[in-house]
Amino acid sequence: MPKGIKGFQKGHKDFGGRPPKGTIPWNKGKKDCYSEETIKKISSSLKDHPSWNKGKKTGALTAEHKRKIANAVKGKNAMQNNGRWAGGKSTWKGYVLIYKPNHPYAKNIGYIFEHRLIMEKYLGRYLKKGEIVHHKNRVRNDNRIENLELLDNVQHLLQHWKEWKLKKRQIKEITKGECENRCLKKSRPLLPGRGMEGMLPGVQDALL
Repeated sequence: MPKGIKGFQKGHKDFGGRPPKGTIPWNKGKKDCYSEETIKKISSSLKDHPSWNKGKKTGALTAEHKRKIANAVKGKNAMQNNGRWAGGKSTWKGYVLIYKPNHPYAKNIGYIFEHRLIMEKYLGRYLKKGEIVHHKNRVRNDNRIENLELLDNVQHLLQHWKEWKLKKRQIKEITKGECENRCLKKSRPLLPGRGMEGMLPGVQDALL
């Protein structure tokens, strides 16, 4: 019975756990577990014996196996069959995406930005590669045509630079106004009897 279990009787040998103190290990002073003669016998017996996994990729599927699995599950969880299907509409970083796999500018998964589709419908043509649809009010999911503006790369960067400069100026003015308010709060007027001792009567009247 292992040591530590209730009912262990005194005098019984403990076969579990560490050996008693002072016990000499069986392999002390030996370099290898097997003698040289034994090692030679083992190596000679395995010399012409091929490994069971030679030429095989263990833990990996073959190309044929992968193709069979792909064909078996193909279309089973696509679009309406998927539990997360939202009617072909999705969002990415605030932008609205529409599922249009046949669109020439659709992504790999078949989605395209809704604001680009609305601008294309308004213009009656596909947008060119360098054309960018800009949201005037900076709300990415507000895709009303009156909120959209067609720009090229340079115009788009310039527009964002102007908006950034305006925002920076507004923040500077707000910060400046807050600093002035703090300074006014700190510079309180002198009240009678507080710090006015030793002043001339005319100066005291001017301050009051």
